[in-house]
Amino acid sequence: MAAILGVGFWIGMGQLAAVSALYGSVISVVSALLLGRGVTRAEKLAIDDPKRSLGILYFGAVQRFVLVAVMLAIGLSVLQLTAIPTFVGFALAQLAFVYRLKA
Repeated sequence: MAAILGVGFWIGMGQLAAVSALYGSVISVVSALLLGRGVTRAEKLAIDDPKRSLGILYFGAVQRFVLVAVMLAIGLSVLQLTAIPTFVGFALAQLAFVYRLKA
């Protein structure tokens, strides 16, 4: 999905837009990987220590929020990526994960 999006932005807006869209998609993938890792850790602790398991999930949510904010800030300010393709790449990758969960 990210590759198709990148090609579409490359054709429509050029190389920088394609890289921006791919970067946004990568942010989403990294966030999803962290979510999966946190859920796995919390699941292992849920029977023995439900409070700690819940704490892991809350900490993971904060961790992912900060990670996404920092990565977007780096992409837009340091790397000088284009904003709209970056956010579109991020949002569509998130929607793909949600769609996959429902399918």
